[in-house]
Formats: sequence, C-alpha cells, structure tokens
Amino acid sequence: MLFLLSHLAMLTSLEMNGEYFSVNKISDDWNCTQDGQGVVSKRIDQYWGKIFNMKDPLGHPKYPELTRLVKAILVLPHGNADVERGFSQTSNYLTDNRTCLSEASISATQYHSRRTSLKRGVGPISCTEVLNCLSRALKLFKLTEFKSIVLPLFEEITWSEVKKRIVKEKKTFTVQSLTDLLINQVKRLEVDELLARVHNLQLLEKAVHPERVIWKAVYLEQGEGRFCTKWSAKFFQQELKRKCTTNNLSTVIQVIHRNNLLWIMVVVKKVVHNRGIQLGRPTYLAFVPLDKYLFFACGATNSLLNAVKETFGADYIKKCNLSGRDIKSLYQMLKNKENSAFNTRSVVLNNQTFTRVVHPERTLHGLDFSRTNDRRRYIKSLLGDNPPVVQRLEIEVRNCRWQAKHLVRGIDMKLSSTVTLTAPNIPDMIENMATTGALRIPAPHFIGQYCHLGKNLITLRPTEEHEGSDIVF
Repeated sequence: MLFLLSHLAMLTSLEMNGEYFSVNKISDDWNCTQDGQGVVSKRIDQYWGKIFNMKDPLGHPKYPELTRLVKAILVLPHGNADVERGFSQTSNYLTDNRTCLSEASISATQYHSRRTSLKRGVGPISCTEVLNCLSRALKLFKLTEFKSIVLPLFEEITWSEVKKRIVKEKKTFTVQSLTDLLINQVKRLEVDELLARVHNLQLLEKAVHPERVIWKAVYLEQGEGRFCTKWSAKFFQQELKRKCTTNNLSTVIQVIHRNNLLWIMVVVKKVVHNRGIQLGRPTYLAFVPLDKYLFFACGATNSLLNAVKETFGADYIKKCNLSGRDIKSLYQMLKNKENSAFNTRSVVLNNQTFTRVVHPERTLHGLDFSRTNDRRRYIKSLLGDNPPVVQRLEIEVRNCRWQAKHLVRGIDMKLSSTVTLTAPNIPDMIENMATTGALRIPAPHFIGQYCHLGKNLITLRPTEEHEGSDIVF
C-alpha cells in the first residue's frame, strides 16, 4: 500500500510540474517475469482482480476504497495512446486533457493518505504516562479481585511470588502495595505492550463492575438483512474494526466474553493540533449474544453505533429510552415488555396516587406498626419477586389537577408536568414509601406496571370517567 501511494505521489508531482509520464519510467518490479528456477510470478491485473472480488460476510465488497485507488494508479501510465483515449476508465480517473487526476482520484488518494497516517500509530506517549494509566486502572479493582481477575493478565509473576514479595518487603496486602508491585514488574516493557494492558484492564473492570456507569439500551432492528449474533469475540473484533474504518473511524478495539455478555471497548484515534494523533476516551458497549439488545455507556457517537449496526447486519438502531446501572435488570425489563400485554405508550391513571407522609397511629399502648408487614407483602406481590432495579423513574402527568396546598396556597388548575424519582434502588424506595405510609394503599396502577414498560418514562393519562382527577401531595 505504501509503495502504491508513493508511486501515485511521484506521478502526481510529475504532472503538476508539466512533465509527462512515460511507460519507460515504470519500475522493473512491475514486469511479468519468470526466472530459470521455476518461480512463477502473477500478473498485476490478476492479483488485484482477486483482491477486488473479495467479499465481507454480508456480501459487500471488502475493500471499496482500495479498489478505486489501485485502478487509478494502474490507469495513469496509459490514456494517451490513440487506441486508449476512448476507454471509460481513462475518462473516470483523468481530466479531459488527460494530464491531471480527476476529482475522484484525488479524493481516493486523500482518503488513503489519512487512513495510512492513522495506521502508523499515535503520537509519542511517554512510558511514565502509560504507567500512571496502568496504576489508575489497577486501583479500580478490589483487593479480593487481584488473584482471580487481575493477575491472569500479568504472566510475569504468579500469586505465590506476589505473597513472598509482600512478606519479604514487610508490606501489608493492600490495593496500593499490589499495584506498586505489578508496576515494578512490567515497567520495562514496551509502551505498546503497556498500553494494551491498560485497555484490557479498563474493559475488564467495566465487565466486573458495570454498576459504576450509566448504561443506555438500544434495539437492533433486523429487517430483511442478515443478522449475525453468533460470532466469537475475536471475529467480532475484526469485523467491528473493519466497519469502523469504513465509517472513517480509526480505532483501538478490545472485546471479551464474560458473564454471558459480550463486552466491547472502543478507543477512537483523533488528530490533535500540534500533538499529532492521540487516543480519545474509551467507549464501552455490552451485547447479549443471540439477542437484539445493545447497551452502551454515555459517550457513544452515532458513527460508532452505525459501525456496530453494520457489523451485526442490522438495518437500523432504535433507542429504548431506558437507562440504569444494572444491565441484567434493564434486559429483564426489555424482555418483560416483549411478553407483556400492557399499553407501553401510556398508563391509565386511577383517581388517587401519592399522598403526604402519614404518621404512625398512636394508641394507648404506644405506636401501632401492625400494618407494616401487610404493606410490605402487598408491594412485593405487586412488583413480583426480584423486580428489576432502576435508579431513575420519570412520571409524566398530562391534563391533571395538582393539589399541593401545604406547599403553594390557592393552586387549583389543570396542567401537565413530570415528577422524577431518583434512588439507588427504585423498588426498595417504593416499598419504603408504602411501609411508612407515604404511598397510599392500594397503590396506583402504574406502580405495578413500570417493570413491563421497557423504559424509564411513564406517561399517565386519565380515563374518561376519571377526567380531571387530582394528583394529591
């Protein structure tokens, strides 16, 4: 590829200087020859023709840009002969006077020049900077996870050697001491190898602790195309790398399979002024094999999602308006939506929902908590066993009258508004509100339906018989 680009650059410079290129100036390396020992060479047109006919698993040309570039290079020495002036290839790749490249040829040259520069790697990164990144990645793991999760990535040392070293140096088993030991063990490695360790640890940490980031769900629509979900992690990594290149993304990609999920990390290379090519922030994705739901951490661009869509062979991506920290709970809500008969666009509003906190009943014998267990059992029967955990729930109310007289006096109007509930665990929050009397029993209909909607937003609308129902605080 580099030879072809340099060859094309030489041809372009000759044309710009007013010189005409001669066939006699072609290097002898391109001649079709055969030595006396029987080593058969292959014709150039046959060699490139085989490459041009290569297809990807979806049946598309594997190297579309390379095809246009090579054809432009091979046609440049020709085109001026009388018999060749009428060729369509000549008119496509050269101008009308056949002395300069056409716009299509120049665009292909610029495209491959950018891609080749990105392939040469990132700008200079100091070893100290990479070691600091490696140290931060190691400190994200717990002490109990070093033996089974972290240490298999460091073949230079075993767990028994780690224990002997810690005892010999009279240190305690802490995350800091183990991190310092591993850093000293690998600090003489090449920068590229250290950077690969950093990326592996970053992706592994997200697979072990997915609750540390917010995940959003999207739906891969299959349509009539080929939907590929049975690929191995290595093959998927290669295909995603190629699709990212097609979408003008130069990336570093890591893929692992853990806990029945396919975990993906994509680091996009970007050009920074006066600093060359640098690595951007990692983007993380999680995919459920043999299904059509994809989860990504905030920061995934549309170009990256399109590359993932094309890798799986899906027609388009549909956002689910569902986010949270527990991927398994999000997946459970999406599957409940598939098997549910609830109306997922809106939920019928009964005439009473939230009320203000009710104090425990006082009797002659003290406070009465006899109904606490009954309320807890009622909520558990309403939500079911092991309900999906979300951290945010938005309740949108349309054309209803809010009564908050203890907050604002004289408020009595119909309006539309949204109430957002945030908590580490929304089901536990609902249970606590019911047991303390903050949630009126029987609970509103939407409380038992949110697990089947497949989204964080609940839209409430009053029925005709309850038109103008009050939302009481």
